Amino acid sequence: MFAPSAGLVEDPVCGTAHTLSTPYWMATHDVSGVVFAKQVSAREGELRILFDAGERRIKLGGRVRTVSKGELYV
Repeated sequence: MFAPSAGLVEDPVCGTAHTLSTPYWMATHDVSGVVFAKQVSAREGELRILFDAGERRIKLGGRVRTVSKGELYV
């Protein structure tokens, strides 16, 4: 996410973008299993990406840092 007014001018690794683009790249490059990705930017980051065909899910892994915590009551 981006929140320039809160000082977050760049997302080091955009999980949404990698989740949406991984099935395309895996299909067009005939790749299966785990894909390693590196976002190259001022605050770069690395991801391990697994497409779980059985569950039809993209699973992301990598280093994280908690920057906010909260609770939502519905």
